Amino acid sequence: MEPELRRVIKRRTLDIVKEMIRVYNPRAAFEGRYYVVVGEGKIKGCVSLARRSWCLTEVRHLFVKEEFRGTGLGKHMVTEALRKIKAPLACCTVREDNNASLHVFLHRGFLVSRRFRNPETGDTILFLLKDMEVQEGTV
Repeated sequence: MEPELRRVIKRRTLDIVKEMIRVYNPRAAFEGRYYVVVGEGKIKGCVSLARRSWCLTEVRHLFVKEEFRGTGLGKHMVTEALRKIKAPLACCTVREDNNASLHVFLHRGFLVSRRFRNPETGDTILFLLKDMEVQEGTV
């Protein structure tokens, strides 16, 4: 049985999620709807969705706690988050060296649309885009 992706509605849970995200992104801007997977009484991972316009929703802050990495949880969370998107396009940004996240997004139909350098961090960032109206496995 797949774990349930639940929307964060309690302030305390959101505070915990923010603490998790700040570990890997101290400059994170928090917006949108946050979702978590909880098991054994603790948050295992999170993902958020931020509607940018009627035609675009951004997938943000995909994070899986270290002890749950490699279990397929990230893939599951992105798959479930994509089911919640009503816009015809979805996007995300991923550091070029974040192979785990790139694997998850590329295998869910996202395509690299643009590569750029973040002037604040020096990291190379990939902008990924997904046509939500195209079925996976078709072109």
